[in-house]
Amino acid sequence: MKIIFLDIDGVLNNSSTEERFEGFIGISPALVAIFNKLIQETNARVVLSSTWRLDKNWRETMARHKIHCVFLGATPHLYKPGGEYVPRGEEIKKWLDDNSQYQITNYAILDDDSDMLEGQPLFKTSWKEGLTPEIAEKVKQHLC
Repeated sequence: MKIIFLDIDGVLNNSSTEERFEGFIGISPALVAIFNKLIQETNARVVLSSTWRLDKNWRETMARHKIHCVFLGATPHLYKPGGEYVPRGEEIKKWLDDNSQYQITNYAILDDDSDMLEGQPLFKTSWKEGLTPEIAEKVKQHLC
């Protein structure tokens, strides 16, 4: 099984996204189309690693924005003692460690931030552009 860990802000929206969702920047239909094509071409499953996962209705939100994929769930929201922030790469590692039943053959991380662990396959987007066809192609080549 192939997995994509998906961030939303800076991946499925960008600096020119006009849509708003509950007062925040929404999700760009154009970027969702690129992502949906990537999912179709790779048959990857998705784990939401974005802070959007903290909303109890995140699955409905993703469906409303026509994100067509199989979500296996979301990464855990981890804190160190005292409330110190845990890098997203640690949350991804924890999800992988806790979900070995999926027999993952390969994975990729789509994110506009860099707080991953060494060796994790990050495909970094930018807040200005979000997911581009070129980055999607690199993810496809990595997963297939």
